[in-house]
Amino acid sequence: MVKRSMFELTAPLATAEALKYFYSGNFLILLVAVAFPVLLLASSVGLLLARRKRRRSRALLVAAVSLALAAVLIVAVSLDAIYIEPRRLVFRKVVIYTDKVQRPVRIVHMSDVQSASVGSYEREVFRRIKELHPDIVFHTGDLLQPVRPATYESELPKISALLRGLKPPMGIYGVIGDTDGWFLRKKIVNIGGMVILSDEEAEVRETGVSIRILGITLNQSLSSDVSKRVKSWLNNAKDNDFTIVLGHNPHFAMGLTDVPVDLCLAGDTHGGQIRLPFIGPMTTFGKAPRSWSRGYRSIGLTRLNVSAGIGCMHHSNGLPSIRFNCPPEITVIELRPKEALMPSSPRSGMSNTIRATAGTPESVTSSPSGFLTTAV
Repeated sequence: MVKRSMFELTAPLATAEALKYFYSGNFLILLVAVAFPVLLLASSVGLLLARRKRRRSRALLVAAVSLALAAVLIVAVSLDAIYIEPRRLVFRKVVIYTDKVQRPVRIVHMSDVQSASVGSYEREVFRRIKELHPDIVFHTGDLLQPVRPATYESELPKISALLRGLKPPMGIYGVIGDTDGWFLRKKIVNIGGMVILSDEEAEVRETGVSIRILGITLNQSLSSDVSKRVKSWLNNAKDNDFTIVLGHNPHFAMGLTDVPVDLCLAGDTHGGQIRLPFIGPMTTFGKAPRSWSRGYRSIGLTRLNVSAGIGCMHHSNGLPSIRFNCPPEITVIELRPKEALMPSSPRSGMSNTIRATAGTPESVTSSPSGFLTTAV
């Protein structure tokens, strides 16, 4: 067991600065959601009153109606961002063909459940994960973020029960995120059967499948200087081991572009949580490229999947948790034998999935079953 530093218990400065930016953006959007509609409606009423004095001007009527419709649109978008989109769970599917597996393996990558209080939403999320029948599940940090009256003590048994109910045959593995310092202080290394890896390794070996896993610490994930540690770990891997590195923030992958890791998994970014049209995420909670805020991509010799997360950033100051143009997601990653040129037989929860050949992870195709699909 590697000794964990006390610095692991707090969010590093870069993340803290990103959070300040996010909070201000969150507050700004809330202000716009309330103030702008009121201002627009007041202006609309003013124009209608003015129209009565100007012989029912058509131009004033058009302007008044336009302002009223704009107010309604802002209210509708705000309601969606606060009440609908944070619970509009989507699935992304990635297919990786590799000569390191002799049979299909289904991986579920989830991140940032970040529950303020475990309830019906979390139960539905885990029910849908279980219906996918994953072989192995990975969670890349930020499991809980209790907001009073909820506490870690009250929510840990609930989230543990949900994790325990998944029962994937190859197990569940996770790493520590910014909101998980309580687990470190309490020296909790297993949550509902999920093994917490902190600069630690794990191996899963079954007939036709060998997966070697490295879970790095929060500090390591926020640094691009992890190649030495990863290369040392790879030296002990066998030729047929499919290698996976888990980290909370995707920044670590910037230092692995010349390291032949089969797959890197990360979260933390929430996909930006607020993604403005034509601009993208307001913040990515770190120094990784903004284009890495969510999705799958090849970067040099390795591959990276960044989850947009299941939950939201929660605020003890009463601000609502907002997602805009960035729904919560779960990624299904299927490893298939390289010689299998045709898709494997459909499995429960994945029927009618459309395969799509994509040059980048953003080039995805919606499937009838609701999955967003990328094949590589």
